[in-house]
Amino acid sequence: MSENPAAPPFTAPAGWYPDPQAHGQRYWDGHAWTHNFAPFADPPGSRARAGDWIGGVLLSLLVPLIGLIAGAVYIGKGGTKKQVGVMCVCLSGAMFLIWFVKLSAEGSAGY
Repeated sequence: MSENPAAPPFTAPAGWYPDPQAHGQRYWDGHAWTHNFAPFADPPGSRARAGDWIGGVLLSLLVPLIGLIAGAVYIGKGGTKKQVGVMCVCLSGAMFLIWFVKLSAEGSAGY
């Protein structure tokens, strides 16, 4: 890693810009990059709220197929919503298994 990456191809005022080496944001003092880095911020809307968790659990437990679809959508959104998606997929899988065992046990007790 070079100590001071190349300057942007344009003349830019001092401020925070995307780091040319993809480390988040880096401060450009108008002439050279400094050693100051800003961490990546979560994009707006990527934080999971309580409603996401509650809705995910209810969908996964009551309607596992819809919970599985919702989980895939949450995983695609990334951020902390990815955790909600993984939980939805796991709960939906468990509910599919429970329904399968319950229905197969009832079916074998017949004629």
